[in-house]
Amino acid sequence: QLLLEDLMQRSSDNVPVLLRLLELCAAAEDWVSLQRYSLNLLAVNPLLPEGHEGLILASRKVGRPDQAIVSLRALQEMDPLDPAGLYYQLAEAQFAASTTELDLTADARRNALFALEQSPRYREAQKLLQQLVAIQNVEAELPSEPLGQEASEAAEAGGNPAEPAKSMLEVKMPEAGKPPSPSSK
Repeated sequence: QLLLEDLMQRSSDNVPVLLRLLELCAAAEDWVSLQRYSLNLLAVNPLLPEGHEGLILASRKVGRPDQAIVSLRALQEMDPLDPAGLYYQLAEAQFAASTTELDLTADARRNALFALEQSPRYREAQKLLQQLVAIQNVEAELPSEPLGQEASEAAEAGGNPAEPAKSMLEVKMPEAGKPPSPSSK
């Protein structure tokens, strides 16, 4: 490996040397070096899938899933053998990279659905989608603001600001075969 690194110092665009260094770093589980050499390979030739694959693996192991997102999208454009797997990996990376400032859960949910569209029995994609839907449901139940728009509209209408007006979804629907009662309107 030292000889290969010496060759890299002499010529930074030596693709066969970079490919061999990627293999050695992945085998040695040297994720920081794998990330560095993957970025070097992508700078020389961004159309080689090995550079993107190395960057994805290294980014995951280092705990930087946000760096893997660009490479996963690039691999999707290269006619992958397993598009469902790439969609799942992208959804997983977007979910892991979601923060309070950057919410990627909607994109992650969409990519999990694309993975299931390609392969409906993809168990990991199903589990990830369930997690994403559960998070969405929890976020939907939490009010975005203590006295939001609904509360101010209720106050203007003379109602209690702590009780927002009922939406169309909360109105009780009549049972089949029974006329609607005046209280359910």
